[in-house]
This record gives sequence, structure tokens and C-alpha cells, in this order.
Amino acid sequence: MVKSGMGAVVNGPGGTAFASRVPGLETGGKTGTTQVIGREAVIRAGVEKKKLEDHAWFAGFATVEDPRLVVVVFVENGGHGGSAAAPLAQQIFAKFFNKTLPQPPAQRTAFTGNGKRKTENEQHANLTVDRSPFPVSRLPQGSSR
Repeated sequence: MVKSGMGAVVNGPGGTAFASRVPGLETGGKTGTTQVIGREAVIRAGVEKKKLEDHAWFAGFATVEDPRLVVVVFVENGGHGGSAAAPLAQQIFAKFFNKTLPQPPAQRTAFTGNGKRKTENEQHANLTVDRSPFPVSRLPQGSSR
């Protein structure tokens, strides 16, 4: 029952991570949003609102019937799990299982620390998958442990 419910989160049209499914791969997961501070307190805190945004997370596994990979993604101040954390897990699943993801219809961009804009694909270009029995890691291209 639990695996079925977590499978619906990703594979069911009403699931909170449906937009992050990997074609040809049955994954299961749970999205989440962790409130950092109450909305009224944000106004009173007098700090930059972005620093107090909710945290986004996604915990998932693949495949649903024969789990071989577990992924947990936490995006500090990322907003919602389905829109911030699940897409990163989607990329990890696709890379680990050698699946190709469809190109998104439009590239979202973000500002980097130096004020330059990067597309979403450029932001995650250094994502690597470690196939050893240790956790998936994010290492820059050409790095080693």
C-alpha cells in the first residue's frame, strides 16, 4: 500500500511530483515542504524574505517493484518539494538508470552569486552519479573522491 501511494505521487496525474517523472521508469516518492518561519514573523523579522522561504524536499526510490536506488533531495529555502526538489531527483534517477529526459518547453533561469544568469540545465550540469554502494554525490566534472 505504501509503495503504491508513493508510486502515485510521481506517476499519477494528480501526484505532487508528476511533472518530475522519468519516462520508462517507475519511481515512487514523497514531496514535502518545511516551513522555516510563519508568514507574519517574516514581516516582523526584517530580513530578506528569500532567506526565510520554506525548505523543499523529496524522498524517492526506483524502481517501485525492485528498488535499487534511494534518493533524498533537500533544497534549503527552495519553496515546494514538487517544484524544487523533485526535479533534481528526476535528474539523478535518469542519470543512474541511463534514461533520457525530454527537453523542457522553456528554460527557467536563475541568478548566480556573481550576478550572471544560468539556465536550469547549466545549474545542474555538474551532477554526477556514483554507482558505488555509497550515496549519490554531487561532484564537479573531472573530480574524484
